[in-house]
Parts: sequence; structure tokens; C-alpha cells
Amino acid sequence: MKWRPIILLALVLLLGCEIPLLMASDRQQVYEAYVMRDFTTWQRIIDRISSEPNKSYERLAELIEYEYGYIAECIGLDRDDLAERYLKQYKAHVDYLLESGYQEAAMTAYESAYYAYRIATSWLRAPLLASKCMKLINKSISMDRYNAIGLIQRGNAQYFASSFFSGDAKRGAIDYFLRAERSLVAKGHREGSWLYLSLLIQIAECYVGLGEELKGESWYRKALTLEPRLTWALDEKYLESKQRHRH
Repeated sequence: MKWRPIILLALVLLLGCEIPLLMASDRQQVYEAYVMRDFTTWQRIIDRISSEPNKSYERLAELIEYEYGYIAECIGLDRDDLAERYLKQYKAHVDYLLESGYQEAAMTAYESAYYAYRIATSWLRAPLLASKCMKLINKSISMDRYNAIGLIQRGNAQYFASSFFSGDAKRGAIDYFLRAERSLVAKGHREGSWLYLSLLIQIAECYVGLGEELKGESWYRKALTLEPRLTWALDEKYLESKQRHRH
């Protein structure tokens, strides 16, 4: 009987250690899914985490990051049906953390992404949602100017909806992306981060879109140096983008 408290304590310690290990495993799996273009695994991880009871704020924020990336990939693959399906739960998760006051700047940026994604799945919504989206983006950055998601969202807005901005909005978009890149590095999110790799590719695409192909290629190479398996980015995205902007 005297060993029972010790055994119980050991179990508690083991369970306590297991939670961050599981989270790290999920993060690594999402990273692998992004690199290998394995969206079935990405979706499965999202579904599993969503079904977990009593998620901590930190765990829910982790899930929102995965949903944010997965929905963007769905839209990029013209799977608007899947994007719309996951947008509903994504918005509910973001709203919950906003109401809880958890990471308000980041969650405000994630909320802006919800409206951006709604516009992307149907441009008919743009007149109604574009203004709301921009207000949230600007609010997010005003709350934390080093907020990477907010900076990425602002860059996206200026690059893909440049007609709504004065001056050379597309060139200004790169400035926001570069600020986001520096912020992610400063916060230690360079290694093993699908978001960081995605941002490197995004910066490269922007440079190619502006006709600065050498700078674009250098950023693709930077991504490949960090993750050599990203050959699809150079072979597909870079070459296609380069060809498209020559015409």
C-alpha cells in the first residue's frame, strides 16, 4: 500500500509530460503535411484536435493556426466546399478566444482572415466584407505591431486587392511580409514551422509578381535551404509564376 502514492504521482507526472509531447507531434505532423502536400493528414489532425474535450486556450490557438493554413490551402486547390465547411468551426474557435481575451492581437488577425477567406470563396461578398476585414487587420497591427499574422494579413490584402490602396500597394505588401518574417524569426518560429515556410514562398512569389525574378528566386532558395524537400515550390510555383508574369 505504501507504494500506491508513489505510483499515482508517477502517473500524474507522465500524463503531464505527455500533453506537450502530443502537441509537438501534431505540430511536426502539420509541418510534414505542408511540405509533402498531404492535406488528408492535415485535415485529420484538425478533426482530432477539434474533438478533444476541455482544450486549453493554448491548445485551441494551436488548432486555429492549423485551420488557418488548411483553409487557405483548400481555397488554393479550388476546394471551396471544404473551405466553407471548416470556416464555420474556425470562426467559432476564434470568437471563443477573443471573448476570453486570449492573444487578442493574433485572434483579431485570425478573425480578419475569416472574412478574407469568405471573400476568396465568393467575390460577390467583397463589397460587404472587405471593409470589415481591413478594419480588423489594422486593429490587430495597432494592438501589436510585431504580430506576424496581422502583418501577413495586411500584406495579403495589399498584394491581392491592391486596387483598394493608394500608391504601389503590391510593393508595400512585401514590406509587411518582410516584417512578418523578422517577427517569426525573433519569436523562434523559424524551424519546423509550416507558417514560416509558407511566408518565405509568399515573399518569393511577390517579388516575381513585381518582375524582380532574381530576388524571388533567392527567397525560394532560402526556403529550400531550410527545407530541401520544398522542390515543388521552385518547380511549380516559381516557374509558373515566372511564366505568367512574362505575358
